[in-house]
Amino acid sequence: MLRRFLVGTTMALVAATAGAAEPVSYAGFYTNNRVYEITADLTLKSGNTYDVALSTTLPMEGERPGCGGSIEGEITVTGDSTTMKVANEGFFANEPESLVNARFCEIRMTFLDAWTIKIEEVAGCGYYHGAACSFDAVVESDAKGI
Repeated sequence: MLRRFLVGTTMALVAATAGAAEPVSYAGFYTNNRVYEITADLTLKSGNTYDVALSTTLPMEGERPGCGGSIEGEITVTGDSTTMKVANEGFFANEPESLVNARFCEIRMTFLDAWTIKIEEVAGCGYYHGAACSFDAVVESDAKGI
């Protein structure tokens, strides 16, 4: 009887472990193919915490001025979205906080699937890329389709 219980329990445990989903790793390099280029480089630190490096570039063309910028921060992914908050180096503490003078650059990242991230600026990121650029984009992993 004890043997039957142990065998049954062991088989149930193996089945439960085999059916458990592997945690998704979002580590990798992501980019878009638009007029301006947005890249996101996510490096796994541990568990579900990542270092993130974002960049944006719009090349000069004719009379159109170019722009570019970058920012680095850390995110912890729980569910399908997270927000990266980075202290805004352009913040003036002696002036009122506003859209132009924000204490933090906040960027929402929504993981649409294992290879696609929707990036949206929430507030305060102009210091990092200037007025003509943004970090808003849908980017795809270079590993998509491999």
